[in-house]
Amino acid sequence: EAGSDATATITGDKENPVLNLGIPKGADGKGSGTSESTVDVLEGKKILFIGDSICYGTGLSNGQYPYPYWIGQLHPTATIINDGVAGSTICYQDSASGDSIGLKCQDDRYGGSEFADADIIVIEGGINDLMRNKTFGTLKSGYMNIRQKYYKDDITTYAGALEYIFKYFTEKFVGKRILFTTIHRLTSAIAIDKQWAYWECASEACAKWGVEFIDLFHSI
Repeated sequence: EAGSDATATITGDKENPVLNLGIPKGADGKGSGTSESTVDVLEGKKILFIGDSICYGTGLSNGQYPYPYWIGQLHPTATIINDGVAGSTICYQDSASGDSIGLKCQDDRYGGSEFADADIIVIEGGINDLMRNKTFGTLKSGYMNIRQKYYKDDITTYAGALEYIFKYFTEKFVGKRILFTTIHRLTSAIAIDKQWAYWECASEACAKWGVEFIDLFHSI
């Protein structure tokens, strides 16, 4: 029948079942039935990626690109900003620590016009904190006041810096999608229970601050 969709029914009895298939047809009696349009949920979106060498793409060979690049390829109308920096940590402990995402948030790195209209923020990090044996810390029981000035003691542990980062983005980018990518599972000499502690801390912090959780630890 013209304009029909596919159908499937079973008639007969259990000893002799008959499968009846209805082939879909368009309004003119030919081709397929009613079609569904595919909507690109990232169409026209501005996506800010923040992270370490995994985000930036350090160590990739010719023809290899980091994941922000591939997301841009899959969604060509989206604007991709890769603010990954090799060696980045979540927390800040001293000037020799290298780039710190927590410190950049305290310095309001993402308050400028380049980032202010981002629709989606994807944060990745923690692997360098883990491998450099940074102070772990604990999540706070309540909600700390946002710091407008530089108070280094808030971001000197992984847990404290993670909370600061999440609070910074949830308050500065109200109503926008904010996601955090966990550490991946390491096969190195770092104890699995320590790796698990980082995953668990990130999971609890995301739940507390309403940040979407991308679990690489259990998928890679």
